[in-house]
Amino acid sequence: MGTPERKQPEMNNENLLPKALNAVRNSTALKLIIIGAIIAVLQIPTLMIYMLNRERANTGREASEEVFAQWGREQTLAGPVLRIPYSAESAGQRYLVVMPDKLAVKGEIDPESRYRGIYQAALYTAKLSFSGSFNLRRDIRGEASGLQLDKAELLLGVTDTKGITGLEVTVNEREAEVFPGAKLDGVMESGLAIPCPAADRSAPVSFDLKLELNGSRGIYFLPAGRETTVALSAPWPSPGFTGKFLPKREITEDGFTAEYSVGELNRSFPQSWNGGSFNPAEERFGVNFYIPVDIYQQTSRSIRYSALVIIFTMLAFFFAERLTRCRVHPVQYLMAGLAVVLFYVLLLSLGEHIPFAMAYGAAALVVSAALGYYSRLIFRRSKPAIVEFIAMLAAYGAVFVMLQLETYALLTGSAALFILLLVLMTLTGNLNRREAEK
Repeated sequence: MGTPERKQPEMNNENLLPKALNAVRNSTALKLIIIGAIIAVLQIPTLMIYMLNRERANTGREASEEVFAQWGREQTLAGPVLRIPYSAESAGQRYLVVMPDKLAVKGEIDPESRYRGIYQAALYTAKLSFSGSFNLRRDIRGEASGLQLDKAELLLGVTDTKGITGLEVTVNEREAEVFPGAKLDGVMESGLAIPCPAADRSAPVSFDLKLELNGSRGIYFLPAGRETTVALSAPWPSPGFTGKFLPKREITEDGFTAEYSVGELNRSFPQSWNGGSFNPAEERFGVNFYIPVDIYQQTSRSIRYSALVIIFTMLAFFFAERLTRCRVHPVQYLMAGLAVVLFYVLLLSLGEHIPFAMAYGAAALVVSAALGYYSRLIFRRSKPAIVEFIAMLAAYGAVFVMLQLETYALLTGSAALFILLLVLMTLTGNLNRREAEK
């Protein structure tokens, strides 16, 4: 009689172990913890792809810089300004800098895209005219004695003089010689010097310059005149107006026109100075010729939504598992997550050769089809596979819409997260009840 009583507890212990293992295996909480760990692990390859995208972007910038160095770099046109030497007993020879009384600039810019391998660079050829005059009587004000008006020079700052392809200069309606190597602290690092002798302070000095110039990325000007006007036009539909001042502009699919008007009171430096520490170069303004779609910038923005897409994919498989009661192994969750991560490699590689929208659509279609096929293998049913395929296409479509709505990206992203949360709350509302029924 004693023997059976001793064996009964052993039999109960043997039955408890399989039940415990089965409970752990079917535990919803444990499965969610495992899924969370997989999502965290998937951030490592996602970060590697993000770094690859940055590396490719840097390579593209280096390739563009090589093109810029040969054609002409970003150009800033400073002046023209008048530099007049004078003698000071305490400091020897110094210079009086005089800004023009009126300065009118007109420019017709012809931008184009060129390629170095697969990398795109924005270049332009500009035809510019500078006209205006100096009012020496008003602007010198007798503040400097010993002015050497016969040695006065007209200076025009050009960032990269290698880009100059043509120049005609007239001073007081006479053709003038031009010399390279001009430099003026705070105004220009390089440029051209034009001898401009003046008879006396009462005589106005007028100028007319016609300049043909090669450059890249953007073109900028300084508000040198007491009244400065700049009128630009170019057949480029995606300009970026940057700097201290903004123009009146009109942008169409065929290009843009822009008109700047800057007065003396709008700037932070005077009309003339002789030794003051002023930096007019800080007040430049102009236009940047942006490449309409930068594949690396768009890919970087797409990767920022990667965690959202990965979570969506993991939860789609999780709920398919609960509904079909077909257990999904953690390795299968990992494989599904890796498919989502590889989407960004496909996007980057395709985007370097075809337009971004086409690359995004192709990558989304391939990854969604792969996940649908994988769902068919796991659940042995067509319905979960079709639902997974459609859900992934919808997720990628939502992210694409957010990428296009740059101004409202945060708003649309927040709305998408909130909707996803509501869906999850609806689907998980009965989990504890189902566990109790089991």
